[in-house]
Amino acid sequence: MLESGDADIVDSVDYDLVEMAKMNPDLVVDIGQTLDINYLAFTSSCATETGAATSAIVCDKNARKAIVYAIDYEGLIMSVLNGYGVRAPSIIPLGILGVDENEVWGRDLEKSKEFLAAAGYPDGFDMELYYATNATRDIIAAKIQSDVAEAGINITLVPMEQSVYLTEMRAQKLPTAFGGWTPDYLDPTMWSDYYGFPDRSIAFRMQFNSPEAAALASQIQLLSDGPDREKAISDFQDVLIEEMPYTMLYQTQRIVAFQSYLKGYAYHPTWFLDFSQLTKE
Repeated sequence: MLESGDADIVDSVDYDLVEMAKMNPDLVVDIGQTLDINYLAFTSSCATETGAATSAIVCDKNARKAIVYAIDYEGLIMSVLNGYGVRAPSIIPLGILGVDENEVWGRDLEKSKEFLAAAGYPDGFDMELYYATNATRDIIAAKIQSDVAEAGINITLVPMEQSVYLTEMRAQKLPTAFGGWTPDYLDPTMWSDYYGFPDRSIAFRMQFNSPEAAALASQIQLLSDGPDREKAISDFQDVLIEEMPYTMLYQTQRIVAFQSYLKGYAYHPTWFLDFSQLTKE
């Protein structure tokens, strides 16, 4: 419809059709960097109701670090997003105050093996990965399973129906979880509140209770944008990297294609598109 002129704009082009759209001289392709993230989370409880053997392992931050440093994030972005994605150092996305793209870390099998030894599993360990099954997360789970096997970590995949998974995860019963996060507003508290305070959202569900993270989240709430707030956000991020209750898998990009006669298009990472600004020439 777009190529025939029956449509003016397509606001979410499939990744495998981007090159086709770029080849059409009558179309404009815009790639917007979203603040939407997908992440892998671990419980900090050593005795969850479901997957108790796994929680007894991943409640140790060294075991969590062994897992996350064994994941091939670049390969994951290529396989899931066809390369149209990025990754931040922690779960706060690139583009937010205090998040430095120069601090992004990636796969490091040697470091993974060092953390395995520190956790008391020099030869690796067996664990289960619980997640809500869908086409994308099945790919992610299989990729993670393959990646971490190279470090000696053997994962048994436990896909669950979405409704069952959400009920179990929200009740603090699962040792692992995949999640997605889309901000409702543009402020760092959109992440620090929900990943830092132990009585809220993801931190509550994965039983992450860090007084240091909570104290920094409180600072971020009270400070205005500026050097002090930027440092508090950076310090909060450092705590999450040290404790590793979650790791960002990727931060998506939104690909929009529209007719060249359409003017006034501007991408926004929260409301995506303001149609009132569009005109036809």
